[in-house]
Amino acid sequence: MDKTKGELLQEELLFKQENGTTRLSDEEIDKAYAFAEDYKKFMDAAKIEIEAVKEAIKLLEANGYHEFERGRKYLPGERFYYNNRGKSLIFGTMGTRPIEKGVKILAAHVDSPRLDLKPNPLFEEAELGFLRPHYYGGIKKYQWPTIPLALHGDVYKKDGSVVTITIGEDENDPIFCVTDLLPHLSSKQRQQTLGEAFKGECLNILIGSRQFKDDKASEKVKLNLMKIFNEKYGITERDFLGAELCVVPADKARDVGLDRSMIGAYGHDDRVCAYTEMMAEIDNKNPEWTSVVIFADKEEVGSDGNTGMHSRFLEYFLADLAEPYGVPVRRVLSNSKCLSADVSAAFDPAFADAYEKQNSSFLNYGVCVVKYTGSGGKGGTNDCNAKFTSKVCAILDEANVVWQIGELGKVDQGVSETVREVSFTRNGEFKRFRMKEEKIKDFKPDVFRLFEEKVIRNINGLEEFNSIKYPCNIDIYDFNSTIEIPSDIIQPNSVDMVVTSPPYGDSRTTVAYGQFSRWANEWFNFENAKTLDNLLMGGRVQKEELFETKSIKSELDEIKSIDPKRNLEVVSFLNDYSCSIKNVASVIKSGGVVCYVVGNRTVKGVQIPLDYFTAEMFEKNGFTHIDTIVREIPNKRMPSKTSPTNVAGKKVSTMCNEYIVILEKK
Repeated sequence: MDKTKGELLQEELLFKQENGTTRLSDEEIDKAYAFAEDYKKFMDAAKIEIEAVKEAIKLLEANGYHEFERGRKYLPGERFYYNNRGKSLIFGTMGTRPIEKGVKILAAHVDSPRLDLKPNPLFEEAELGFLRPHYYGGIKKYQWPTIPLALHGDVYKKDGSVVTITIGEDENDPIFCVTDLLPHLSSKQRQQTLGEAFKGECLNILIGSRQFKDDKASEKVKLNLMKIFNEKYGITERDFLGAELCVVPADKARDVGLDRSMIGAYGHDDRVCAYTEMMAEIDNKNPEWTSVVIFADKEEVGSDGNTGMHSRFLEYFLADLAEPYGVPVRRVLSNSKCLSADVSAAFDPAFADAYEKQNSSFLNYGVCVVKYTGSGGKGGTNDCNAKFTSKVCAILDEANVVWQIGELGKVDQGVSETVREVSFTRNGEFKRFRMKEEKIKDFKPDVFRLFEEKVIRNINGLEEFNSIKYPCNIDIYDFNSTIEIPSDIIQPNSVDMVVTSPPYGDSRTTVAYGQFSRWANEWFNFENAKTLDNLLMGGRVQKEELFETKSIKSELDEIKSIDPKRNLEVVSFLNDYSCSIKNVASVIKSGGVVCYVVGNRTVKGVQIPLDYFTAEMFEKNGFTHIDTIVREIPNKRMPSKTSPTNVAGKKVSTMCNEYIVILEKK
């Protein structure tokens, strides 16, 4: 049957991606499965970057690569590798084109999130032996308890010798674990957020419980464990100070699914890219362009250090490679092209809210081409040149490679908090005070890793919230209660209860919500981002009191005697606040209840009892005061003391308590 005009036009104009399992022949799929078997072996042998470098060098040397020699003029087809401190690696093949024309670079990282041991890790508690870790990279802490764990790494002894340790990978090896609570003891834990329930300092690794037999010895479990380490590896507790020991999942790489179409393994991020780029380089025997492949370290923690990509080891290597030809490294770099390889996030229907489906990558649709990463308005990204992106896609098409375009999740997912935490603002308070210069010099946040952690936390929180079934409907409305409560939204005398925590004072001088959210609001190009404080309660200074009060009259008079201007700022807030209370009171039905959580801030050394004022204003609008409950403020994002007068040494305490004011309408 002939195709319709619309079908023909679709084929000509629209971009269609195909599932690789139907597009490829059975023979091609069999080749992919065979390739994956060797990949799984590499994954089992290279769980940390030290092992990845060692395994790669074995494979490279078996395929004609030799250790790089400075000063040597390499001929086309000659192969080399450069081992950077055992944790990152550069290797490649000399091309026929002059090196001054540039090189072709492929880069991936070989480190993965894990638990690193602290310098002094071994301890005994309750006659159990543990190792103290410091987690590395953006781990999900709740995933680590109770899974089988293995210990990997090197120990550099006092005499300069090195001992390699691998425990937990052989089927006859013991394994280790992080403990967790029994289900019937975890009722409190289940009520906590993931961040509260699983803390970094609580991920201690259980490694033993047997005591050394000696009545006079102390810490007998620890002593017995250290004896085992010494007998097998010849190390003492002091040697841990010179160790790089990591705890990783002990499981082997295995096929996932009845059709074996997926692989489950620790460290896909990013050894899946490292292994494939290495195998592509090995197959690239006589290239036109000189090829340079990088196994990078420290990507999971910001790429710092002398084995991370923020160092200059790549630049120095290229300078050494080009020097015998008399070519400056800047010319080589200026003419080079690079593909930075890392994992993307395949669309998962179980967590669809985290993705923008049209620009997501999917399993079985091939290698994912990501033009840019970053956050918010492409913040912190290297947005690839469109011409180069088009060229890469054309090369993939020409080679009949299955590929797709993708992005890493939704725009702005988790970005607001990240923007605040990586700015030079002091993060202990709401107001935008800049860090001291000496702190700025050492302030190097891992923006993308922090962003990823926020996204993961937010997704987990949404999942947890959505898993709870509430027997009610929720409607969200937007209005300013200071001005009015629209009757077409909420009818007068129709509400049973209002529970709220209103502002404690005007935003500029109390809890500076506008300043706190300004960076993110400007990032999103929100209207009034810079002037938000002016639109909140007390944002516009008013000249007179619009309320009558006995509860705080003496406090207002005292502030006025000290600073009349500051008094007007307080009065302006209370004007708006009392108007809001009047409007809220009008929609509460008889017998209805209000619960206001308020704080009593201090102005010019005078504490304003907002709890009294709140009760007084509601009583003027037909309510009876039932009770006021005092509670401590948890997780304050403000200093414990401030200097409201800016006089050196003169400080007052900030709000340490909140007051839950409960009233009933007559």
